[in-house]
Amino acid sequence: MGMYTGLSFIGIVKDDMIDELNNILYDDFSGRRVWENATTPKLKEFGDTVRRQSFIPYGSLAYMPSEWDKYHGSTVKDKLWNFTCSLKNYEDEIGIFLRDVAPVVADTYVAIVHYEEWDDDYHELYSEEGYIGGVHYDIDVFQAAAESMILTNRLDMIEALNESE
Repeated sequence: MGMYTGLSFIGIVKDDMIDELNNILYDDFSGRRVWENATTPKLKEFGDTVRRQSFIPYGSLAYMPSEWDKYHGSTVKDKLWNFTCSLKNYEDEIGIFLRDVAPVVADTYVAIVHYEEWDDDYHELYSEEGYIGGVHYDIDVFQAAAESMILTNRLDMIEALNESE
């Protein structure tokens, strides 16, 4: 069967990537949401080589803390891309996304990763700079602080997250 890993991501989409991201996420022709439709090489490679790529950002929320439910799905609004999903991360799909895809699409981003066997309030925090560390707080705090990064710098957001512990 296998274990699930959750990903909650908030990023500010680069100006030159908004149309590309919308074409990937909202493919009206096939009705599918596919990374293979990408024209940017790194995004196309993700779509062509990562087996469960379609679960990012649309994987169901299997075995995640119940408060994650209200953030399930994917939206792009005013350059802010916000999604929460889960998947069986057997081949490091989440790591590949954070390392290879997110920096191409977003100027700045933060993400939390949650493994189903961890305590509900424990997460690993990532940004465009890589792994930041393990933190204890719920997703509501993450969502509120991460959305504020549009108005403040990322260091203020991380300080707010750490103060919530």
